Amino acid sequence: MDSGGDGVNVTAPRRVGGSALAFGLLHAMLTAAQVAENYFLESRHMLLEVAAHFDRYDAAIAREDAHRGNGDAAAARKLAILREALAIVADPAPRQERTVSLLELFARP
Repeated sequence: MDSGGDGVNVTAPRRVGGSALAFGLLHAMLTAAQVAENYFLESRHMLLEVAAHFDRYDAAIAREDAHRGNGDAAAARKLAILREALAIVADPAPRQERTVSLLELFARP
């Protein structure tokens, strides 16, 4: 626990009992503007990484098509799952928490 100098005790958010829901409740005190501001750079970084992954895959497919004429079906399936995941993340009105939807998607056989 830390004192912010004004007599207010400040603690860093942490997971309680390993529960993501409890972790989310600790962050419930942030306003929408604070969430957007606090997580923007990290989210932008992750999206750039995903875009780079797709670009590398597309470049590899283009090289392989020039030599063999087709790509790996298992790799294409994984990229299709990632595309579906991006649609879930981008949904402005999800039917359930996006994290839950992604976990369900990635758990499918």
